[in-house]
Amino acid sequence: MIGGVSRPAVALLAVVLTGAVGLAACTPGSGGADGSGGPAGSAGGPGASSSSAGPPASATAAALPTEAPASQGEALAALPRETLTPPTTLRLADGVLPPTNRWFSSLALSEESLPVFPLPLSARISSSQVAIGLPDVASTAAVITGAHVDRVVLDVPAASFVVAAWDELSVRVDHLDEGGEPLTSTLLAEGSPFVTVTARQDVQLGLGPDLTPVDAAAAGDVPTGLVLATTDVATHTYAALVPTDALSGGTLALAADEVAVLWAVPDGQSPSGLVAAASHPVESTSVAGDVDPTAGLATTTLTYATVDGGASAVARLPHQGAAEVCDLGSYASVLGELTVCGGSTSTWTVPLREARTSLDGVADLPQDEREEVVAALREDLAATPEVLPGDSYFGTKALYRLAMLASLADGLGDADLRADAVARLTAGIEPWLTGCGEPGGDAGGERCLVYDEQWRGVVGMAPSFGSEEFNDHHFHYGYLLYAAAVLGTLDPDRVEEMAPTMEALAADVASPATTDQVPVRRVFDPYRGHSWASGPSPFADGNNQESSSEAVTAWAGLELWGRVSERSDLATTGAWLLANEATSALDYWMDPNLDGVGMGSFEHEIVAMNWGGKRDWATWFSPEASAMAGIQLLPMSPSQAYLGDSSPEHVEAVVREAWDGADAVPSDVPQFSDYLLAYRALAGPEAATAALAQARELPDDAIDGAFSRSYLLAWLMVAAQG
Repeated sequence: MIGGVSRPAVALLAVVLTGAVGLAACTPGSGGADGSGGPAGSAGGPGASSSSAGPPASATAAALPTEAPASQGEALAALPRETLTPPTTLRLADGVLPPTNRWFSSLALSEESLPVFPLPLSARISSSQVAIGLPDVASTAAVITGAHVDRVVLDVPAASFVVAAWDELSVRVDHLDEGGEPLTSTLLAEGSPFVTVTARQDVQLGLGPDLTPVDAAAAGDVPTGLVLATTDVATHTYAALVPTDALSGGTLALAADEVAVLWAVPDGQSPSGLVAAASHPVESTSVAGDVDPTAGLATTTLTYATVDGGASAVARLPHQGAAEVCDLGSYASVLGELTVCGGSTSTWTVPLREARTSLDGVADLPQDEREEVVAALREDLAATPEVLPGDSYFGTKALYRLAMLASLADGLGDADLRADAVARLTAGIEPWLTGCGEPGGDAGGERCLVYDEQWRGVVGMAPSFGSEEFNDHHFHYGYLLYAAAVLGTLDPDRVEEMAPTMEALAADVASPATTDQVPVRRVFDPYRGHSWASGPSPFADGNNQESSSEAVTAWAGLELWGRVSERSDLATTGAWLLANEATSALDYWMDPNLDGVGMGSFEHEIVAMNWGGKRDWATWFSPEASAMAGIQLLPMSPSQAYLGDSSPEHVEAVVREAWDGADAVPSDVPQFSDYLLAYRALAGPEAATAALAQARELPDDAIDGAFSRSYLLAWLMVAAQG
């Protein structure tokens, strides 16, 4: 939910919920064979079935779109223009879009010298320095750390620096002389072991510590005109491939267009092990993907383009799986061991996840339980305020809640409650569609979306949690996309009028390409497989994301909207993002493997917040144990059955740590107890039955604003049926 500064299509993809990551490999020519292992089974949960809500599904595989449709530009152009809070810092070359919500956002948008964490290395860049290091992983009971420490430092005789270019995985920083001309260009890329420094003029760089050339016999096959040099710092050896005679007495002299490539030597390798890969410097990256409903898999391919087309090397994260041949060593990281593979591409698969507008099985509940849910639903609708919150977070959560009430009424077959809920949902969504100050709109500033020409994206005029600085946009807009998809399913005549606004929201967080209006997939990190929540990322630990579940909800909402609006491009993008985000949500938040180097002191069942350089059992808003888990669960949408991939024992352990749910509900139930009970149901029918008894005793103020008692009861009753 909170990741920023202020606070803690016709259906294309009907797929069976699947479990563990499939086999993965470097692509042919990259040191391994292309892998395509099938997914394991899933424990599932309420709504887990092979049938998908909505029109019949197609089994056709589809590639991740790479071009923005004309309708996207038109939708953005139709919004009013306004900047609520101008960026305080913009270190950008002309024509470069602000890189919000990236691992490197602070380089352009925050104070100088904040570290960034491309992994396996970390880096710190200032107006006069480039410093790199290999984080040493350590842990306490509640934190796994991999903080940046300057290990090798280049002093640049520069006056300033700018972000000169960036793509989804890499960033190029230019250091400028007093006249504003580039002296050097430094390229950092996620997953690349290398930092590449290119001279744009003849330049002499200070170097600390000094690097010592390795004798020819030990250096291996070093290209003509280059020399391998190394230095030992702390617990690691650092290496550089530089022009012959460039090193002298603590300086690195480069002529214009000459290149120095620096790296940390992987564990299990000699300094010469990466020389061949380092001799082909990376200059840019690209991302491709596809979804295959028949196989039940989403595929991601990362490509690291080199200046001469030669093969580089890639470090693979744990969720990307093992490659057949990755024999270039490994690095420790806060996310686990990174294995290093030769080649310039890396491919892996993750299981597709089913996006659903409604719970499955509600219609088959016993009559007494149906009547109980109907009675609760009637009370939930009656308790809905006539005027919903108008900000971009609580307002959209309220719309999502209404959408779930409407879908529940539809599943129960109660025409009167369905009509009431649909009418309320329609009335709630309409102000967001009509434009600020237009007839039917909200001239007071709420329920109003504008295009911000400085930040380059869509902002709600009543922001929440720093959303005016582009914090948390996927959380906020995911709720509205989900609600619109449900309304479009229940009332197809509304789809056309909702389409322009939904297109603008989708463009803000998930554009298929960078345009002059928005960046490509603004919030999503394809290397790590999850999104980043902070817009400017003003933190020494890098960017962060807290609510993995709201990120998953965003992409389920995007896919569902793509289906109901018959936009296969949006549905495919949503399905690919949903598959990747759900896998990372399990692997790095809700069911993490904490057996990695330096992690042994961490004592908790889950990780509540992941950063570039650390992992926390902490939230932005509460120190309570229930908050740590609850923020990974809300809103427990029908698309969250991926949480059932965990073992029943792990589910119960998470609930016990968050709230040792006694059979009787205490008078002071913890925050998010409603979501904890819904999650507990994934441990099996017996656990669901026990949770149902507790849910009946929850006080009204224990129900979150995106949830409802009727939906909770229905979720638990379906789960208890087994």
